[in-house]
Amino acid sequence: QRGRPQALPRSGRGHRLAPGRAVRATRIDPVSLQVFSRAAECTSWAELAAAAQTCAACPELVGSRSTVVVGDAPAGARLALVGEAPGAEEDRTGRPFVGKAGQLLNRMIGAMGLKREQVFIANVVKCRPPGNREPAPDEVATCTPYLVRQLEIVRPTVIVTLGRPATQYMLQTKQSMS
Repeated sequence: QRGRPQALPRSGRGHRLAPGRAVRATRIDPVSLQVFSRAAECTSWAELAAAAQTCAACPELVGSRSTVVVGDAPAGARLALVGEAPGAEEDRTGRPFVGKAGQLLNRMIGAMGLKREQVFIANVVKCRPPGNREPAPDEVATCTPYLVRQLEIVRPTVIVTLGRPATQYMLQTKQSMS
């Protein structure tokens, strides 16, 4: 059913990101379901990273990316920082938040008394959009099964969103942040 939000299937553990609310995509299509199925089958971070590296679900992103930026997830991370998509430097290095925004983020993490190596850092979309544009809603819907599975594997205590697309996805809203 195009245009009508559908709940993504839950993992066998029944984990939900928000109490009493299922995670919703903007639409469920065969490609998104295939991505969800691949992500849901992964039982470890390494398996999930390998599955994401071979993803070709978004042709425009696949054609412009250098690499898939899966994220950093240290064992036992209690804090998760979720951004929208990789930038140019992240696409080059394969690590999230390593450009100018990453330098600021590192200082903020330090101000909290933590080290970057203690924090789960990822993006909603794992490939850099062309021209560093904001991820399109269908790209977010297609890629979020990887993020959902990442959060299920890491199980952080606190999730902080960085930017409007990540916030809108996690809160399941289209409201602006202004």
